[in-house]
Amino acid sequence: MKYRRRFMDYLAWKLYSEGDMTLENMSWLMDEFKTRDDVVKLFIARAKEISETNHSYQATILLAIYSAKVFARPELAASSESAFFLHLLSQVNDNDLRHFELIYDHAAALEHKFTPLYACDAYYQSIGDPVFQQLPSQEREVALLVRLSADPEFISFYTSTDKLTFLGVLMQRSFSYGSIGHTQISLNPYSDTLKELIEESRLLEDSLRRSSRPS
Repeated sequence: MKYRRRFMDYLAWKLYSEGDMTLENMSWLMDEFKTRDDVVKLFIARAKEISETNHSYQATILLAIYSAKVFARPELAASSESAFFLHLLSQVNDNDLRHFELIYDHAAALEHKFTPLYACDAYYQSIGDPVFQQLPSQEREVALLVRLSADPEFISFYTSTDKLTFLGVLMQRSFSYGSIGHTQISLNPYSDTLKELIEESRLLEDSLRRSSRPS
């Protein structure tokens, strides 16, 4: 079962993803950890603590990957970006990250991926309903309200969008009070980093699966 793997499993594997997980290498890793700056140790300890209290399998992997980056580049430990990702990955769940990818992939296909967009368009595109994007404003609003009353998956998507905007990995660009159909968002540099971490997590998972197959 996938939940059997823990933060330290992924951290160690990421650090040795291009080498052998031998006892000698692991001993070297522990010695190296002892020589790292206290800020690095505190960052990794905090990331491990978060991984043990959250309920997101994917966020645990992302925390481990980011911690491996901090281990390799100690100057990252005290950066505002690192503080941002510690907080972000302590708050999101697997659904939030899945919905983030829907929005990111939709935005990346635009002429310029930081162009403001309607988040709901990403959802409708993902379910194969491009007609929605052509609706006049008033009809669009009605259609969204119907979705919110009858489609649990859209409710989950809409909630994730609100959370991701509040956390700062998506940027709110415009808003009409009382209207869910006219809220626009865009990506930002943290969006790119999160997407890169997610892609890296897939490569790590593939490596783990290959290594666990009987020879």
